Amino acid sequence: MNKKISLTFSIFLGVVGLAYFDNAGEKLFILLSKSLFSPFIAGFILCAILAAALSTLDSQILTSGTILAQDIYKKTINKNASVNMIKWISRAGAIFVSLVALVISFKGSQTIYNLVKFAWSGMGSAFGPLVIASLYSKNINRYGAISGIISGAATSAIFPFINPEVTALIPGFIISFIAIYSVSYVTRATA
Repeated sequence: MNKKISLTFSIFLGVVGLAYFDNAGEKLFILLSKSLFSPFIAGFILCAILAAALSTLDSQILTSGTILAQDIYKKTINKNASVNMIKWISRAGAIFVSLVALVISFKGSQTIYNLVKFAWSGMGSAFGPLVIASLYSKNINRYGAISGIISGAATSAIFPFINPEVTALIPGFIISFIAIYSVSYVTRATA
Protein backbone atom coordinates (compact mmCIF):
# COMPACT_ATOMS: atom_id res chain seq x y z
CA MET A 1 0.00 0.00 0.00
CA ASN A 2 2.82 2.43 0.84
CA LYS A 3 4.41 1.83 -2.57
CA LYS A 4 1.15 2.70 -4.30
CA ILE A 5 0.84 5.93 -2.33
CA SER A 6 4.47 6.84 -2.98
CA LEU A 7 4.23 6.13 -6.71
CA THR A 8 0.90 7.95 -7.00
CA PHE A 9 2.33 11.08 -5.41
CA SER A 10 5.48 10.83 -7.54
CA ILE A 11 3.33 10.79 -10.67
CA PHE A 12 1.25 13.65 -9.28
CA LEU A 13 4.39 15.69 -8.56
CA GLY A 14 5.67 14.98 -12.06
CA VAL A 15 2.46 16.17 -13.73
CA VAL A 16 2.17 19.27 -11.55
CA GLY A 17 5.86 20.04 -11.94
CA LEU A 18 5.70 19.78 -15.72
CA ALA A 19 2.79 22.21 -15.73
CA TYR A 20 4.59 24.53 -13.30
CA PHE A 21 8.02 24.51 -15.02
CA ASP A 22 8.87 24.36 -18.71
CA ASN A 23 11.33 21.59 -19.68
CA ALA A 24 12.35 20.78 -16.11
CA GLY A 25 13.22 17.19 -16.97
CA GLU A 26 15.20 15.41 -14.28
CA LYS A 27 15.70 18.71 -12.39
CA LEU A 28 12.03 18.75 -11.50
CA PHE A 29 12.33 17.75 -7.83
CA ILE A 30 15.19 20.20 -7.32
CA LEU A 31 13.24 23.08 -8.85
CA LEU A 32 10.08 22.18 -6.92
CA SER A 33 11.89 22.02 -3.60
CA LYS A 34 13.62 25.36 -4.23
CA SER A 35 10.40 27.14 -5.17
CA LEU A 36 7.94 25.58 -2.71
CA PHE A 37 9.99 25.41 0.50
CA SER A 38 12.03 27.79 2.57
CA PRO A 39 15.78 27.68 1.89
CA PHE A 40 16.34 25.78 5.15
CA ILE A 41 13.88 22.96 4.30
CA ALA A 42 14.93 22.98 0.63
CA GLY A 43 18.51 22.45 1.78
CA PHE A 44 17.49 19.30 3.64
CA ILE A 45 15.56 18.02 0.61
CA LEU A 46 18.51 18.71 -1.71
CA CYS A 47 20.84 16.95 0.75
CA ALA A 48 18.52 13.93 0.69
CA ILE A 49 18.61 13.86 -3.13
CA LEU A 50 22.41 14.10 -3.09
CA ALA A 51 22.69 11.40 -0.40
CA ALA A 52 20.51 9.02 -2.43
CA ALA A 53 22.62 9.61 -5.55
CA LEU A 54 25.91 9.12 -3.68
CA SER A 55 24.63 6.00 -1.95
CA THR A 56 23.80 4.45 -5.28
CA LEU A 57 27.09 5.58 -6.77
CA ASP A 58 29.31 4.11 -4.07
CA SER A 59 27.41 0.82 -4.17
CA GLN A 60 27.92 0.56 -7.91
CA ILE A 61 31.64 1.34 -7.63
CA LEU A 62 32.17 -1.28 -4.92
CA THR A 63 30.17 -3.84 -6.88
CA SER A 64 32.19 -3.14 -10.03
CA GLY A 65 35.47 -3.61 -8.15
CA THR A 66 34.25 -6.90 -6.69
CA ILE A 67 33.10 -8.14 -10.09
CA LEU A 68 36.48 -7.29 -11.61
CA ALA A 69 38.30 -9.14 -8.82
CA GLN A 70 36.05 -12.19 -8.30
CA ASP A 71 34.42 -12.80 -11.66
CA ILE A 72 37.11 -11.68 -14.06
CA TYR A 73 40.47 -11.97 -12.29
CA LYS A 74 39.87 -15.02 -10.11
CA LYS A 75 37.79 -17.04 -12.55
CA THR A 76 39.73 -16.35 -15.75
CA ILE A 77 43.22 -15.05 -14.98
CA ASN A 78 44.36 -16.58 -11.66
CA LYS A 79 42.12 -19.31 -10.25
CA ASN A 80 44.43 -19.81 -7.23
CA ALA A 81 44.53 -16.15 -6.21
CA SER A 82 44.89 -15.48 -2.50
CA VAL A 83 42.33 -13.55 -0.49
CA ASN A 84 44.80 -10.70 -0.09
CA MET A 85 45.38 -10.53 -3.87
CA ILE A 86 41.61 -10.50 -4.52
CA LYS A 87 41.25 -7.67 -2.01
CA TRP A 88 43.90 -5.58 -3.79
CA ILE A 89 42.46 -6.32 -7.23
CA SER A 90 39.02 -5.29 -5.93
CA ARG A 91 40.40 -2.00 -4.63
CA ALA A 92 42.28 -1.34 -7.87
CA GLY A 93 39.11 -2.14 -9.83
CA ALA A 94 37.11 0.31 -7.73
CA ILE A 95 39.72 3.01 -8.37
CA PHE A 96 39.73 2.19 -12.09
CA VAL A 97 35.92 2.41 -12.30
CA SER A 98 36.01 5.71 -10.39
CA LEU A 99 38.58 7.12 -12.82
CA VAL A 100 36.49 6.01 -15.81
CA ALA A 101 33.46 7.71 -14.23
CA LEU A 102 35.54 10.86 -13.73
CA VAL A 103 36.57 10.87 -17.40
CA ILE A 104 32.95 10.38 -18.45
CA SER A 105 31.87 13.26 -16.22
CA PHE A 106 34.33 15.58 -17.95
CA LYS A 107 32.68 14.75 -21.28
CA GLY A 108 30.16 17.44 -20.38
CA SER A 109 26.93 15.46 -20.51
CA GLN A 110 24.16 17.86 -19.64
CA THR A 111 21.54 15.50 -18.28
CA ILE A 112 21.20 12.46 -16.11
CA TYR A 113 19.20 10.89 -18.94
CA ASN A 114 22.26 10.99 -21.23
CA LEU A 115 24.44 9.38 -18.57
CA VAL A 116 21.89 6.64 -17.93
CA LYS A 117 21.50 6.08 -21.69
CA PHE A 118 25.30 5.83 -21.98
CA ALA A 119 25.49 3.32 -19.12
CA TRP A 120 22.63 1.15 -20.35
CA SER A 121 23.94 1.12 -23.90
CA GLY A 122 27.24 -0.16 -22.52
CA MET A 123 25.55 -2.87 -20.48
CA GLY A 124 23.23 -3.79 -23.34
CA SER A 125 26.05 -3.91 -25.88
CA ALA A 126 28.31 -5.96 -23.64
CA PHE A 127 25.89 -8.52 -22.22
CA GLY A 128 22.70 -8.43 -24.33
CA PRO A 129 24.06 -10.21 -27.40
CA LEU A 130 25.75 -12.82 -25.23
CA VAL A 131 22.54 -13.61 -23.36
CA ILE A 132 20.57 -13.89 -26.61
CA ALA A 133 23.29 -15.97 -28.32
CA SER A 134 23.60 -18.33 -25.36
CA LEU A 135 19.85 -18.88 -25.30
CA TYR A 136 19.49 -19.64 -29.01
CA SER A 137 22.81 -21.19 -30.05
CA LYS A 138 24.96 -24.05 -28.85
CA ASN A 139 27.87 -23.03 -31.06
CA ILE A 140 29.33 -20.25 -28.92
CA ASN A 141 32.24 -20.80 -26.56
CA ARG A 142 33.94 -18.80 -23.84
CA TYR A 143 36.39 -17.13 -26.23
CA GLY A 144 33.50 -15.82 -28.28
CA ALA A 145 31.69 -14.73 -25.13
CA ILE A 146 34.70 -12.81 -23.82
CA SER A 147 35.33 -11.17 -27.20
CA GLY A 148 31.66 -10.21 -27.47
CA ILE A 149 31.67 -8.57 -24.04
CA ILE A 150 34.87 -6.65 -24.74
CA SER A 151 33.95 -5.55 -28.27
CA GLY A 152 30.41 -4.55 -27.30
CA ALA A 153 31.56 -2.53 -24.30
CA ALA A 154 34.40 -0.89 -26.25
CA THR A 155 32.13 0.03 -29.15
CA SER A 156 29.55 1.46 -26.79
CA ALA A 157 32.20 3.53 -25.01
CA ILE A 158 33.87 4.86 -28.18
CA PHE A 159 30.89 5.34 -30.54
CA PRO A 160 29.37 8.43 -28.83
CA PHE A 161 32.59 10.30 -29.61
CA ILE A 162 32.37 9.26 -33.27
CA ASN A 163 28.65 9.90 -33.87
CA PRO A 164 26.74 11.36 -30.91
CA GLU A 165 23.46 11.44 -32.84
CA VAL A 166 23.07 7.65 -33.00
CA THR A 167 22.69 5.68 -29.79
CA ALA A 168 25.75 3.52 -29.14
CA LEU A 169 23.60 0.50 -28.35
CA ILE A 170 22.90 -0.26 -32.01
CA PRO A 171 26.49 -0.56 -33.33
CA GLY A 172 27.70 -2.07 -30.04
CA PHE A 173 25.03 -4.77 -30.18
CA ILE A 174 25.82 -5.61 -33.81
CA ILE A 175 29.61 -5.70 -33.32
CA SER A 176 29.24 -7.81 -30.17
CA PHE A 177 27.09 -10.36 -32.05
CA ILE A 178 29.61 -10.51 -34.89
CA ALA A 179 32.49 -10.97 -32.43
CA ILE A 180 30.69 -13.70 -30.48
CA TYR A 181 29.91 -15.82 -33.52
CA SER A 182 33.12 -15.19 -35.49
CA VAL A 183 35.50 -15.82 -32.57
CA SER A 184 33.48 -18.86 -31.50
CA TYR A 185 33.68 -20.19 -35.06
CA VAL A 186 37.44 -19.61 -35.32
CA THR A 187 38.20 -21.10 -31.90
CA ARG A 188 35.70 -23.98 -31.97
CA ALA A 189 38.47 -26.62 -32.10
CA THR A 190 40.30 -25.23 -29.07
CA ALA A 191 37.27 -24.75 -26.82
